[in-house]
Amino acid sequence: MNNLNAVGNIGSDAEVRFTKEGTAIASFSFALSSGYGDKKKTTWLRCSIIGKRGETLAPMLNKGSQVAITGEISLNEYVAKDGTNKSSLECLVSNVTLLGKKDAAPREAAKANAYQNQPLDELESDIPF
Repeated sequence: MNNLNAVGNIGSDAEVRFTKEGTAIASFSFALSSGYGDKKKTTWLRCSIIGKRGETLAPMLNKGSQVAITGEISLNEYVAKDGTNKSSLECLVSNVTLLGKKDAAPREAAKANAYQNQPLDELESDIPF
């Protein structure tokens, strides 16, 4: 099974294009950081969301926003215009969770998403009136 789960920052605003058949494809670059200090490294992925979901999410997928993605990752190898062999990592995204802006505190984002998967009756018990 090929499954990527990652949290990172969007590197470019999402762009929506359409296939000849009219299917929407939202694409954006995604920065995945690892390590810290002098050992910090950023890996870039090209992400795509196909269909109505991509078209709907595109306006919210802005440069600098922190997101969690789940999807299928692949390595695309190609020959550049200058004749050199190149490769890029690509992810066909199946799920996106919006976490906030790059500078937003992770705890704040966690609070914002805390109620996302709770049943309605549990939410109503938290209402103070």
